[in-house]
Amino acid sequence: MPRTSIHWVEDMSHNDTLTLTKLLRLPERLQVEENWLVRQEKKIVYLPTHLKRSRALIPRLVEKFTSPSTKAILCPSHRCLDPQLIRRLFLSIVDECTTRVRRFTDSPPSDRDIRAWLTRVKTINSLWTQPILYRYLFNANPGDPEFEYTHSECEACILATIGGNTTMLADLRICAITRRTNHGPTPRIIRILDGWLYWTGMAETIRAESDPLYLKVRNARRGRPITQSYDSHAMPETINDRRDGTRDYKRDDRRDNRSEDRRDDKGDDRRDQRIPESTDADIIGFYLNRLSRMSRTHQRSGRPNNDSTHSLHPAFRDNIVFDASTGIYGQRQEDDIPLVPSIPSIIPEPKRQPPMASSSYSRAGSGVGFSNSTSKMTEWRHDDYAEQRSEAYRKLVTRDSEVTQDSKEMEWLQQYPWT
Repeated sequence: MPRTSIHWVEDMSHNDTLTLTKLLRLPERLQVEENWLVRQEKKIVYLPTHLKRSRALIPRLVEKFTSPSTKAILCPSHRCLDPQLIRRLFLSIVDECTTRVRRFTDSPPSDRDIRAWLTRVKTINSLWTQPILYRYLFNANPGDPEFEYTHSECEACILATIGGNTTMLADLRICAITRRTNHGPTPRIIRILDGWLYWTGMAETIRAESDPLYLKVRNARRGRPITQSYDSHAMPETINDRRDGTRDYKRDDRRDNRSEDRRDDKGDDRRDQRIPESTDADIIGFYLNRLSRMSRTHQRSGRPNNDSTHSLHPAFRDNIVFDASTGIYGQRQEDDIPLVPSIPSIIPEPKRQPPMASSSYSRAGSGVGFSNSTSKMTEWRHDDYAEQRSEAYRKLVTRDSEVTQDSKEMEWLQQYPWT
């Protein structure tokens, strides 16, 4: 029986991580172009089924009615990937570049190396934020280095660009690993970053070169002296690391197969025990704070305050609204979404008439026999139903009597024609 699609990063096995990171990896000196996209589309065909969009009828119906905020924006070449898994990977990367470095952006550090690292991390946001808005939100100048904006807004293409850049991977890994507490769980994005580093062929070298910067950033996060060292192995290794850079894949496969049976029952419990991660609401709050700050600056300087939400990535722009009359940004609430108007019925619904009080059991205060429920026969009758029935009976009797009298006169005339 084929495995169901994986929607959570923590449910990915080691082999799943290596497979997906090998696919979503654009070499550093290349750009997203047609030839690379064609090769991507061919490679996706050979991916495991649980890493791709399900083709079964019921899962596709469920996906159709799933909230758009949980599904990734994918280009035609990456449309067969699982959209929910790609969206969570993308949000994990955006989280490291926005909310996780807010402490340093609000109060810039004095150390030159940390400031340079922070600038490189903020520059990653230029991949999914249009250039003009990116410079406003992250205080960048037009001459500062920035990456080319991904015009397709495909989240898989953005992840592939990050996965092929060793500098980005090293900086993001420092950002993620330094927020880990002592003896605490490892942030889930570490496994993805290590998967990308594995395919560079020099993962150990990159981690060793990042050790001094890792110590500075970690000490700055904890309020310690930046130059102080506390251990001999600065950059901690994850559970998937090996000294010689090799791995026993047969052992991994056996362990993955044994864990598949326990994954469904313990998946939710394992997610609760993981390190708490930011959600898209936290990232939206970050952008909302920056946009509001930019709006206040424009108002004080007298510059026109236009709507800039269209320059954000679709994963966030649909949740932020701009009030043109006040120039204020706000978060879209569920009540702001217009309701779908109901289609009126072709046949108008008849107006129900109150029932007749024909007996003591149908009157209020008549004792135990009183009941508010009425039968269908009395529910649809008019108030003058009894009078209408009497009038109809009287007309019927009168008409029959007239017909009988006329017939008798005709018989008498036939018998006595001379009269």
